[in-house]
Amino acid sequence: MDIPTFAEIAQHFATQYQENDFMQAAVIAAPVTALTYAARNLPKQLWKTAQRLFSIEISFNSDIPSYDDIADLITKEIINDMFSLRYNFDAKETWDRHQDAAVVESRGLQAGYGRHWGMFRGTMVIVNRFLEEGNQTASFKERMEITFLTRRRKVVREFAKMLSEEIGRGGAEDAVNVFLNRCDYWNRNSKLPLRRMET
Repeated sequence: MDIPTFAEIAQHFATQYQENDFMQAAVIAAPVTALTYAARNLPKQLWKTAQRLFSIEISFNSDIPSYDDIADLITKEIINDMFSLRYNFDAKETWDRHQDAAVVESRGLQAGYGRHWGMFRGTMVIVNRFLEEGNQTASFKERMEITFLTRRRKVVREFAKMLSEEIGRGGAEDAVNVFLNRCDYWNRNSKLPLRRMET
């Protein structure tokens, strides 16, 4: 039995291709499908690459004590009301020792879940707030990512300095934070003012 040459194999496939409509469709569709599949993640990959090259990102988790203060500050100082129409109403139950009762403390509106646009000292900022399911628990944690569309670290340092100053003004020196255990993490429940030594 003779082994067919390359020319004979090529001639056989060329004949099949001309006579078989299904084969024509398969030969055209296979590479197009492969390219489409490969390209479907291309915009996302390009965006991630551009984000890594041209931006600086800061993340905050809701299990840090000052998370609500940070969310308030970002809502007031960064987020643009024209481009951000999704908000959360933030109210928490705290213990008031003067009234000796639980009271609802309203902090007003905060940036809601999803993506928001804003400016910080002339730099475009993207704020993304979302929920993360806690590991092996029914509780949810929040996460806030702030992306500065710049490579200038000075802007981020100014933002961090502003955060530190504003959070420091919240009465941290004359109050004690009370934390509540949420099974897998501690969450700040309220603040109690310090008593004077003579009392």
